[in-house]
Amino acid sequence: MKKWRSLFASLRGIAKNRRGQTLVEYGLVLILIAVIIVAMVLVIGQKTKNTYSTIGSSFPQPP
Repeated sequence: MKKWRSLFASLRGIAKNRRGQTLVEYGLVLILIAVIIVAMVLVIGQKTKNTYSTIGSSFPQPP
């Protein structure tokens, strides 16, 4: 029973520690921003590739 009390006391101490919680929140926001940037680069990259392919194919081919 004493082990459970010390476990709960440790968990309460961790829950009261706001610095660690804030650090985790900033980390999650940073990961979310990175995922959004990667997704946008992939989408924009594909659209850019398609645009250049269309422009390139519109030029007459050399004989």
